[in-house]
Amino acid sequence: LDRRAYAALAAVCVVCVAAYANTLEGGFVYDDSVAIEGNPDVRGETTLGALFRNDYWGKLLSHSHTKSYRPLTVLSYRITAAIAGLTPRAFHVGNVLLHAAASCSVHLLARILLRSESLGLATSLLFALHPIHTEAVANVCGRTEMLSALFFCLSIVSFLHAVGFSAHARAPRPTRHSWSWILLSVALAVLALLCKEPGITALLVIIAIDILVVCELPLQRHVLAAAVRQPWFKALTRRVIFYSIAFVIVFLTRLSMNGIAPIEFSPADNPASFADSLSTRVLTYFYIFSVNARLLVLPDILLADYTHDTIPLVTSLVDLRNLSSLALIATIATWAIISTKFLFSASAKASVSSTPTSDAQVDRSAIRGTPAHRGGATKGIVPALGPDASIFATALVLLVVPFLPATNLFTRVGFVIAERILYTPSIGFCIAVVALLQVTIRVVGTRTGSSVTPTAFWVTVVAILGWYTLRTYTRNSEWHSDETLWRATVRDAPQSAKNWKSLGLALRHQSRWSEAEACYLKCLEIDPELGDCLLELGVVHQNQGHADKAEEYYNRVFDIRTHPYPREGQSLFRSMLHTTVPQAYSNLGILLATTGRPAEAERNFREAFTRNPKAGDYAHRNLEHFLRSAGRDREADALGQHVRYQ
Repeated sequence: LDRRAYAALAAVCVVCVAAYANTLEGGFVYDDSVAIEGNPDVRGETTLGALFRNDYWGKLLSHSHTKSYRPLTVLSYRITAAIAGLTPRAFHVGNVLLHAAASCSVHLLARILLRSESLGLATSLLFALHPIHTEAVANVCGRTEMLSALFFCLSIVSFLHAVGFSAHARAPRPTRHSWSWILLSVALAVLALLCKEPGITALLVIIAIDILVVCELPLQRHVLAAAVRQPWFKALTRRVIFYSIAFVIVFLTRLSMNGIAPIEFSPADNPASFADSLSTRVLTYFYIFSVNARLLVLPDILLADYTHDTIPLVTSLVDLRNLSSLALIATIATWAIISTKFLFSASAKASVSSTPTSDAQVDRSAIRGTPAHRGGATKGIVPALGPDASIFATALVLLVVPFLPATNLFTRVGFVIAERILYTPSIGFCIAVVALLQVTIRVVGTRTGSSVTPTAFWVTVVAILGWYTLRTYTRNSEWHSDETLWRATVRDAPQSAKNWKSLGLALRHQSRWSEAEACYLKCLEIDPELGDCLLELGVVHQNQGHADKAEEYYNRVFDIRTHPYPREGQSLFRSMLHTTVPQAYSNLGILLATTGRPAEAERNFREAFTRNPKAGDYAHRNLEHFLRSAGRDREADALGQHVRYQ
């Protein structure tokens, strides 16, 4: 790296710290209380080896229902807690620094792919300030995304170094490669996987970049037939086989660690995946993809939760939301077609003995529009596509491949849309924006005879960055606490019962009973069969001493008919009653015991325990406490023995 590169990296770090400085005073929000405060692996109550046996939440992976295996992320939490304790500020400082590191790794990758320090800087600044990243940075649990993206980018950069591909010079269709750097790239991809599962897709992206960028593999039959006999093609084949085998081995090893417990999510988490109709699932999935695309292009409305009824199912072909899906399909198809034309272009026939291009040559030509390609100037679509026509295909790969695990195509996921999931895919988006902006300004400058295209490029980039900074800063403040987060969410998505319930829960934790009750009643207006909300209303009234009202709401939970999975159009929270009903029985037991009705209280405690016979859980603890308080220690001991040998 030269001085310009170090200056660019320093600028990226400064921008990241400045943009996210207002997150440092935030608390633990959303999932943080479970993943951080309630996680024994983070608190240091387990051995270091337990981190590699347990899931992200501190439970044994083989018996986990989420299969979220991210030991390196949990290790980073543990180190932070060991140094500074469970203070939110320390964790937020770590997140901001990791976002800066991830943004720097994006710069290292983009400067090579775009063959320009300035274009690499523009890409990394767009990435650093993109508002879609606020969830990943402002929410401590988002650290999984930043660590994974960091190792993801470094894995690809290591591969490019292995084949002599850098921002300074690059070997034309290399016939040799460094196995030590290749092995390092695989190791970094494994580290990305150990931070979050999609990190393993780095190996697939490397294969695509090797084909599209490094070797520019031609697709024309006669050209490809001639290329097969070339030494560079044999080297490419060896690398593709190696990375493919590495991917399969790592993937199967990770899959084998899941154990016997199946992955389980509720219909409220991901309604489309539980829909009876295949057409409903397909139409809804495509609409969800289009919403993700809109969040990247125009991140004006950002939400903490998109589950339950925030995005209703698309059940009909005449639903106007299908137009959004069609627009996305048309855009991706056009992007793919234009990108693959490069592989059929004249540049694919370029001589393998052409001279490598230096970084200085490329950087001067990148924005002004002088072709800087292996074979010199080319005709047709290639010179119009920027510093390297294949960059658009590469950007598409970087956008789509890391997103594939979240598409429900391979396994059901526990969310509809999660903004943090777009952290790594946004790398491809930012590269595409910079390349497209460069091409557009260059074409306009050429046609108008203007000589200020670099200035126009940076004026446009700075304008985008200005809006990104403002939106990021305001969104950060909404992640300050659970209350501020859910107030912002119900403001932008008031149609979701779950969002109102979450706001009510945040208020209940502050003992603001009347405000919490108002939120829960709003829940019931939207979904009268939301068992969780009925349970929470019972808790609110029980804490205020309104025994009759509390008992009424608990009994209403029991009146909801349960079934395994809801049909379309019915309450999505019905299927969650297998957890809500035992809690209602247990809470009602406490209420009855404190109001002098011990016989009824015991019946409710036993019903709760029958439905949830887990050792150490609330039903077990409450029933055991009731028996001991009644002087029935022998029964309490027998209960403990029964649970222990379940």
